[in-house]
Amino acid sequence: MRARAEAEAEAEAAAQREQRGLTWKEQKEEKYRRKWAEREAKDRAEMEAAAAARAERRRLEDKQRGTRRGLFGGKEASSADETSANESEEALVAFADEIKTKKVVVLEELAAKFGLRTADAVRRVRMLEAEGRITGIMDDRGTFIYVSREEMERVAAFITEKGRVRIAELTRESAEILGLGLE
Repeated sequence: MRARAEAEAEAEAAAQREQRGLTWKEQKEEKYRRKWAEREAKDRAEMEAAAAARAERRRLEDKQRGTRRGLFGGKEASSADETSANESEEALVAFADEIKTKKVVVLEELAAKFGLRTADAVRRVRMLEAEGRITGIMDDRGTFIYVSREEMERVAAFITEKGRVRIAELTRESAEILGLGLE
């Protein structure tokens, strides 16, 4: 620590000797620039250390997740990958079928039925939608309403036929088409 302080003092003295030819204002500006550069370097070093710590934490979390997947039948690196893939595909099909048969699903209840967290159930629903296996509407209260392609086409035809449609009319017609029985 002392060696560093002595080196800094020596550097400061050398800088002052060099600046004797400068005006007082220029010396002050130069000192300010040096302090600013030191602060920048310190901040940069702190940010790099924080980024390295975050990367290490992520690496450890990923490693732990991989271990948990192995314990709970997730993605495994073994000869049973095909069997595991078939089982997960069957689970995904069962998940989609449950949504299709119930039509209106509370995602929290669906997650509980399949032993998932609600966030995982939401991710699965979005994935199934992205793949085109299911279509529907998810509201902000955690409910998913399954709407088949034919039903969507019928609602679109209703809107096209009527032109301007009030929300109440659209709700009533959509409920009738979807068989939700909202009265």
